[in-house]
Amino acid sequence: MCPQSPEKCALIKDVILKRDRFLSTTARHLAKDLFQNSQGLGFPFFPVQETQNDIETYLLEIVFHLTSVLLCVDFDEMLEPLRGIVLAPRHMLRSFLPTMPEDSFTEARSAMSESGHWYQCPAGHRYFVGDCGRPTQQRDCPSCESPVAIGGIKHVLVQNNKMATSDDLSNSGHILGDPQRRTLAERDLSPATVSLLRIILHSAMLAGAYQEPEVVSQLIQPEVQAGDVCGFLWRHLVNDVTNVSTSLERSEDEVLLMIHFILSEILCRSTSRGLDYGKWSTKSGRKEWENEFVNVFVRPVCTNLEERLQNFYALSVNDRRLGNDPLMREIYEVDTPPHTVDIHPGHAAFWKYRTRVTVEHVIRQFQDVKSNMTTCNVLGKFLAEEHRLRAVRQLPDILALQRMLTDRFFRRIDRDKANRLTIREFLEDLPKGQKKNATKLFQSFRAAWDQVCLQLSSQGLFAPTKEQCSKSVDMNNTVSILLPTDDGPGVCCKGLLLFLVSVHNELVQAYHSNVSSNESTRRTAGQFPLSEVSVSQLIAYDPEKDLLPVMLANCSYSLEVGKETQLQYNWEALEKQIIDRFIRGRPTVDFKVDNFMFREDARDFSFQS
Repeated sequence: MCPQSPEKCALIKDVILKRDRFLSTTARHLAKDLFQNSQGLGFPFFPVQETQNDIETYLLEIVFHLTSVLLCVDFDEMLEPLRGIVLAPRHMLRSFLPTMPEDSFTEARSAMSESGHWYQCPAGHRYFVGDCGRPTQQRDCPSCESPVAIGGIKHVLVQNNKMATSDDLSNSGHILGDPQRRTLAERDLSPATVSLLRIILHSAMLAGAYQEPEVVSQLIQPEVQAGDVCGFLWRHLVNDVTNVSTSLERSEDEVLLMIHFILSEILCRSTSRGLDYGKWSTKSGRKEWENEFVNVFVRPVCTNLEERLQNFYALSVNDRRLGNDPLMREIYEVDTPPHTVDIHPGHAAFWKYRTRVTVEHVIRQFQDVKSNMTTCNVLGKFLAEEHRLRAVRQLPDILALQRMLTDRFFRRIDRDKANRLTIREFLEDLPKGQKKNATKLFQSFRAAWDQVCLQLSSQGLFAPTKEQCSKSVDMNNTVSILLPTDDGPGVCCKGLLLFLVSVHNELVQAYHSNVSSNESTRRTAGQFPLSEVSVSQLIAYDPEKDLLPVMLANCSYSLEVGKETQLQYNWEALEKQIIDRFIRGRPTVDFKVDNFMFREDARDFSFQS
């Protein structure tokens, strides 16, 4: 570890280890191990495999840096839970780990205005039955891994289902499962902050797992074998860096530097606080710890991240040990260009990277400040649902496609043929004029499906299976997927229609609940039948052509040569314009979709009559 002679290493080690007043006992042991190059025992994850890329190599340094900080700082009560994960994971087995999701059933039930009852499957997964509250359909639970029936037939609940209890089902430990590309906000934490905290948590768990993998495996649900724990946590760590990079629109190198800045901030700001953080023993304690940790250690770095990065680049390129490379100076733009009237178009100042204003960037900026949800809750609801709302504009085209298919096939095609006839074959049989229009309508169905399909399996009513939701829709699918039914391929169509209507209705109702106190306004908007709905009656927009210009109109974009662009948003004005342009005056939509009647259904109906 030490490049110097053994004599010099011994001298430095002697000086460091004798400074008892500056180093804790744990820190002195760490320093001794480092100088003796014995970190292979304490940090067996340090050797680099040939298959690792640069980012994974640098992640090892993050884990090492975090572990070193936690071992050296043993006087700050706020860090005790993290130290416990590294040094004594057995004592943390019943802890509510930070950033983990929690049961919000109580809040959801109190927010429901629709009449009905809540039930739960044998595994405890809750679902809602509207209207009279008694089930009329039976489906598989979308949350269970294996098929488990929920609902019921003719108002009779299926066996082993029961009325939902109000018990808090929040689980302790690590409950994320496999890494997910999309990170959601949790409690008072923005998506970016959630991912940042998870990098720290997973690094601490990884350090603890190399000492006691069997114990750390007990922290994780669903269960992960002790031999697979380190690989599981490593995949999470790599995914966390990617999520932060996406959320903050920073390179992965910049994200890694940011984590080092946060760890340095921990070292600088640590102090004895005289507080008991309960080692994450309760949900409320976890929330308090999350907010305090972010305010003390994370937010100071986020507020001046660009300045810190530029200072680091300046130090790097001016380090003579690295050769003071002119190319590096040019890349990181540390030299002030000479002032001249005649500036060539190829001048670096014209091509310096500027933050691009996108819909996703605006959403992240809004979510990073939690107080925005209090002052602009309709805007917050709109932005939180934007990735779903953008699919609503496809609804009229999907309905037009339904009418076309009904006119052509109603009572004229049996299920077997519908399950064999591909969409491509159906389109080829149409006249040229109809074919072009039908293709356009199908592309709208496909666009909506691609945007929201992964969320359909959990909506409860008319929910496709997870297998159905995992597949894309193209011309090779059969037309049965476009014919609404309660089961089979047609449930994809019916479930998609219900999802789009629900997303629209929820935002309209949220607007009325938060803004419109005038009952006459609500009555004027009223409820509109789905079969007659048009684009003008929906929260329908093109993200790039309609929504982004509204966002840009409420963005103050200042640019100074040689400096980072400054972006400021007028959230109140943006909320008002979005309400005026996309929400106000829109009715709720009455979801009523009749099942498609196949030829054999018509025969059965005639026979029963």
